[in-house]
Amino acid sequence: MAGYSKGIVDTRKLNKDSKAKLGRRGDTKIREVDGRESHVNALEAYLIDVNGKAGEEYAKRVGAGTINPLTGMPEYRRRRGSGTGYIEPDDPYSYESLSDVTSGQLKAFDKTLGAGDVKYFEDIFSDKPFGFLEDQQTLTIDRAGETMGFTERGLESAYGTTMGELGSQEKSLELKREDLGLQKRGFDIQEEGLTAQQTALGRTTGRGYAAATGAAATAASRSGLATSGTITSGLETQKKELFQDYTAGVKDIGRQRAGIQIGREGIDIAGRGIDIGMGDIERQRGTALETLTLGKDVAGADYDYSVAGAGLDFAKGTYTEQQRQLDEYWEMIGLRQAVG
Repeated sequence: MAGYSKGIVDTRKLNKDSKAKLGRRGDTKIREVDGRESHVNALEAYLIDVNGKAGEEYAKRVGAGTINPLTGMPEYRRRRGSGTGYIEPDDPYSYESLSDVTSGQLKAFDKTLGAGDVKYFEDIFSDKPFGFLEDQQTLTIDRAGETMGFTERGLESAYGTTMGELGSQEKSLELKREDLGLQKRGFDIQEEGLTAQQTALGRTTGRGYAAATGAAATAASRSGLATSGTITSGLETQKKELFQDYTAGVKDIGRQRAGIQIGREGIDIAGRGIDIGMGDIERQRGTALETLTLGKDVAGADYDYSVAGAGLDFAKGTYTEQQRQLDEYWEMIGLRQAVG
């Protein structure tokens, strides 16, 4: 494209209407502000016409105050950015400034431009590459979200499986504890039976002793002194046998009680083992929960990192594409060195 060796239109060759057509974002009028012809919108033009200097002050206060990249004139279109995060560019040669120039404005100050030239200009400042960058950013973030969701579902599944297995182990230990309780009750019953058996043995021995003594006394009174020695000897024999039977019975009861004691000690040991098992189950539950929590934290951190990376890639891609479009624009109008 010819005729752009200076980058800014020689406004001396344009009348006011032609200049006005080069205004951006609603700047459809030309008025003097601080002694310079400037692009203003219709409201600002009216206030300047009616109020003079006060109108100029209003335009400066609410207007952008940037430079139109085609005319080099100040422009006081309404400033953008309040609550939007957008800041008006101060550089008239920035991407934001130049990309606002329309094909109609180009034709307004250069009648030699053909449709092909204008089309070429529109193709340079295109939003399509940024759409592709946004699609790529969205795809990356969506994929990161899917990965995080898959990871979290896997962690939750593993946690649920572990909890189920530990629950089964706990139930098994509880059944064992109940069985130990039944065994202990059985030993208590045996102990009560042995106590009753020992009491009965004592009573039986006592009755036998009394019966033997009484029989010996009766026999002695009937036979006289002639057989007293024999009667006494028989009584001693009976007493000895009764004592031996009692002693043997007591020893047998003692052995059974010793067996019961060993059984009770075994129950106590088994009970402590169950307690240890229960404690281990609780520790495993805590570990499983920590693993789940840590895994989700890591998955969340990976997601945040991916989102941040996608944002950085988008910003980098946007900057690179803007610079490419600017370079192509400057090369098109022969101003690479003038603004570089």
